Amino acid sequence: MCKYFENIQKQQRGFLRGKNIIELGSGTGLLGIASAMLGAKVTLTDMPLMLEVMKNNISLNSRTLVTSNVTTKVLSWGKEAKGFNPPYDLVIGSDITYEDEWVESLVDTIIALSNDQTEIYIGYESRQMNAESKFFACAEQHLDILETIPTKDLHPCFADTSIFILRMKVKPSPPTPSQGP
Repeated sequence: MCKYFENIQKQQRGFLRGKNIIELGSGTGLLGIASAMLGAKVTLTDMPLMLEVMKNNISLNSRTLVTSNVTTKVLSWGKEAKGFNPPYDLVIGSDITYEDEWVESLVDTIIALSNDQTEIYIGYESRQMNAESKFFACAEQHLDILETIPTKDLHPCFADTSIFILRMKVKPSPPTPSQGP
């Protein structure tokens, strides 16, 4: 997804510049750090044991990175997002849909951090696992999948028929009876 964002940045000058982004399940922080290098203000999130890894990687990239544009925070999916300031311009995550038990909490977290203007990018490798089906079943209730990024738009080294990037938005809330249609 880093290369995809880099390509979009070239096509749409400033695609990420100044955007407020939160990355879910950041792991090493690669995607979020790359997004910050492209001009975004990024919050990397993961479980507590990954914070030092992310901070170290931010430090290792400090020569090419405005480190004030990257912060790290603990975020347990499905829990109240205290200390966060939603909505974000983009919610991003790569390879975060593979655990059955976390799918519903992941979708709940995406919704909590978004509004109807937020773009959501989720990258994953199709492994034909139950979690993938469960993610789609849960996501289709709350999220509109705007597009699956075509393989031809991925970097040639990563353009594989089993690798996907979804671009989504939160479904609009239905009007309340007092609002009318």
